[in-house]
Amino acid sequence: MGFLSFKFVLFLAVTFFTYFVVPKKFQWLVLLLFSYVYYFLNSRLLIAVLIAESVFVFLTGKALSSINRKIKETQDKEIKKELKKKNKLVLTCGIICVLGALIVTKYSDFIIENINALLHGNISLFNFVLPLGISFYTLQAISYMIDVSKGKYECDDNILHFMLYMSYFPQIIQGPIPRYNRLAKQLFEEHDYDYQRVTQGLQLMLWGIAKKVIIADRLAKPVSYFFENHAQFTGISILLGAICYSFQIYADFSGGIDAIKGISEVFGIRLDDNFRQPYFSRSIEEFWRRWHITLGSWMKDYVFYPLSLSKTLNRLGKASRKVLGEFAGKRVAPCIATFVVYLLVGIWHGASWKYVAYGIWNGVIITCGIMFDGYKKMLKTFRINGDSKAWNLFRIVRTFLICSIGRIFSRAADLPAALNIFKSMFIRPFDLSFIDAELFEALGLNVKNWVLLAVMIIIVMVIDSLKEKGVDIREAVAGKPIVLRWVIYYLLILAILVFGLYGGGYDASTFIYGRF
Repeated sequence: MGFLSFKFVLFLAVTFFTYFVVPKKFQWLVLLLFSYVYYFLNSRLLIAVLIAESVFVFLTGKALSSINRKIKETQDKEIKKELKKKNKLVLTCGIICVLGALIVTKYSDFIIENINALLHGNISLFNFVLPLGISFYTLQAISYMIDVSKGKYECDDNILHFMLYMSYFPQIIQGPIPRYNRLAKQLFEEHDYDYQRVTQGLQLMLWGIAKKVIIADRLAKPVSYFFENHAQFTGISILLGAICYSFQIYADFSGGIDAIKGISEVFGIRLDDNFRQPYFSRSIEEFWRRWHITLGSWMKDYVFYPLSLSKTLNRLGKASRKVLGEFAGKRVAPCIATFVVYLLVGIWHGASWKYVAYGIWNGVIITCGIMFDGYKKMLKTFRINGDSKAWNLFRIVRTFLICSIGRIFSRAADLPAALNIFKSMFIRPFDLSFIDAELFEALGLNVKNWVLLAVMIIIVMVIDSLKEKGVDIREAVAGKPIVLRWVIYYLLILAILVFGLYGGGYDASTFIYGRF
């Protein structure tokens, strides 16, 4: 049941109706029931993995809370020390089991393939079917166990409540990655039917669907052609293909998140922001603070800080200061922690060397920026006004191009293909002879479709620009007369129906991040 299929629309309508007609104290049960129905319809028996992990993490959380209570109650230092060791042991075992399930199902074949290649072995592959959303709910589970272990909040005492937190259907496919203390309370609160909230939620959902089916699905054709036939392209044509993919994945991923947030808003649940105008970033580091925000926040809290503050990196940092000096030495620890974070971000996206290379690409660029953070002195040397609009525009364009080029790793069929594409970038870099009628025919879009794409991308970027300036677009629309508001809504629905691209059975293609 695709997220944008007619079946899902019907499923959603039934869910909304049931949610608001049952007594409010049972609303969370409706969400739990329909979340598991949705998961079963999409994954069948693999729902057992989600149930098993939810139960396991729930019990682990109970054990951690019990240990923490004993630590607070006892005054004996030795007993406290032993209890803290037990807390750490239970947490470590919990993380290993949850992470192990992800590694086995998602990465075991990749590991076996590399062992076979290295040792000329013949170990059989498992060919596991990846459980729906496991990359996302694994991170939810780990953050929950760590936070409970640290006493940030008490564990959930109701297993059905916790199962809803783990399975909440709108966000299970592609995020945002929620934190228990920000989402759980909203799931179990009683929500009235509020006309303005519901219409604004549906408005956001429609806007997300429009970005997905009008821009992303339309760009899918030329992007696929480019990456499947990359050998015939050189120089600037490769950059144009990468730029098309950048707009495709932004419209696809942010469109999906808008739809998810809109659905949740109808229920009265506000999910965390996952995007904040990423293509207005002035550096790669800033880009990753604006793109997939909840993943970056998770990595910062549960990987970067623990690693950068660890005793090992502290010792390394002190040694580095003696050898490299104060300026470079104090940057060694954060550089290593940052590189590890982006390497893990790349690996999290998929079981392939191309994703490892994608993580390394981002990690190297960002760590170099940290290590050589002296651009302000450079600006003074070259008499550049760092606050000028022209300089900021240059930085935005530069960051966008670096991001687009880096995406070649994640979109190419494999690492050798990605490296060949990079190699071709330096062959006849300014050759434009490839642009002809045959190319446009091969790309699958006529002139009208390209014009439509250009108009829609401009609209999206103008709206992002207004948001960047602090304009609340939704409040601005809500403040218009009711007739004008509904004209806007109907035009949006009409645009989706008329200009959206659909596959067999009038289903939109699956979301790109749903594959990760």
